[in-house]
Amino acid sequence: MSEDHIAIWTLNERGLKAALRLKDVAGVIKIFIPDSLKEANDRPIFIGYDNLADCVSASFNEYTAHVFIMATGIVIRTISRLIKDKLTDPAIVVMDEMGKNVISLLSGHMGGANSLTLNLATILGGNPVITTATDINSICAVDTIAMETGAVIENREMIKSISAAMLNREPVAIICDKDLYLKYYEKADSRPDHFNDIIEVNPKRYNAICIISEIQYPIPGDLMKRTLLIRPPNIVLGIGCNSNTGKDEISATVKRILDQKAISPLSINCVATIDKKKDEPGLVAYCESINKRLEYYNAATLNSVAYKGMSQPSPAAQRHVGASGVAEPAALLCAGEGAELIVKKIKAGNLTLAIARKRMV
Repeated sequence: MSEDHIAIWTLNERGLKAALRLKDVAGVIKIFIPDSLKEANDRPIFIGYDNLADCVSASFNEYTAHVFIMATGIVIRTISRLIKDKLTDPAIVVMDEMGKNVISLLSGHMGGANSLTLNLATILGGNPVITTATDINSICAVDTIAMETGAVIENREMIKSISAAMLNREPVAIICDKDLYLKYYEKADSRPDHFNDIIEVNPKRYNAICIISEIQYPIPGDLMKRTLLIRPPNIVLGIGCNSNTGKDEISATVKRILDQKAISPLSINCVATIDKKKDEPGLVAYCESINKRLEYYNAATLNSVAYKGMSQPSPAAQRHVGASGVAEPAALLCAGEGAELIVKKIKAGNLTLAIARKRMV
C-alpha cells in the first residue's frame, strides 16, 4: 500500500486497551469503539458505533486495512457480504484481546495483510498467523512484489498459475530489472530464473513466465497463456506544450508514442512539466483523465539538469519559457536519482514529449 489508512475495531473495554497499544502504528487513523465507550474516550481518533455490522459496511472501502480485535467468527460474519476480490479488497487482520495471536485473514499479498500482521505481532510480542501457501513455504509471491512496488497486474487471472508453478518447484522464468530480482530472490531457497529480455527465454523450458516491466513484449498467443504481466510504476512523461493545447491532442499523442515505443500506459507514474504550464487546462485535464499527478519545476531548476544524451538546447523554449528544454529535464527530475532517459524529446503537433524511467530499487 502506497499510503496506509488503517481502522481498528473493538467490541469492549479489553479490546480498547489492546487498540491503544497500536494507536501509534503508522497508518492507524481511526479506532472504532461501541457508543457506550465513546463518552470516556472523546478524542478525534475514536469513532463510536451503535451496530458493528452496519458501521463496518458503511466504511469498509474507506480504509486500506482493518484490524479487528475480536473473535474470527464475528469478523467473518461481518465482512462476508462485503468482500469481492483479493486484489482490491482491503487487508483484514484479526487479533485477540491479549494480542497473543495476530491473524492475516484476507488480502495477504496485494492488500498487505501479511506484512501488517508481522508488524503488529512484533509490536505486541504475539504470534503472527499467516497461511498463504507461498509464505509458509518461504517463497516470495510475485503479487507481493507488485503490491510493494505499487505495480499494476495486467492479467491477474495468471497469478494463481504462477504461484502454483513456484510452489510445485516447476521451472519459472522472470523478466525484470536485475536489482529488483536480487532484492526479492537473492537469498531465497527457491527462486525463478532471471532474464533481462524475453528473447533470452526458451519458452519450451518454462511452465510459467512472469514479466515485471513497462515493455510490451510481443508474446505469441500460446505463450501468453502462461505469462503474467506486471507493470511497475516507473515511467515519467515529460511534456511541454503550446498554450491551449487540448486534452484530446495530448492523450492521442502520448498513446501513439507509447505504442510506437512498446511502452505500457499502465506503467505511467506521473507527468512533469515547467511551472508556467502547471495550470494549462488541457494538460491538467489529461492528468486527471489518467489519474496521475502533475509535477512542475521552474526554469532555473530545469536548466540545472545535466544528463549525458540529452537533446541540444532549444532556442524556442528558451525564448518562450526561459528554459533550454522542458520535456527531457522535467521527466528526469521527476523520475529521480538514477533515472534513465529512454525516449528523447519528440515534437508532435502542439506538444513535446520525452520519457524517463525511474529506478525501482
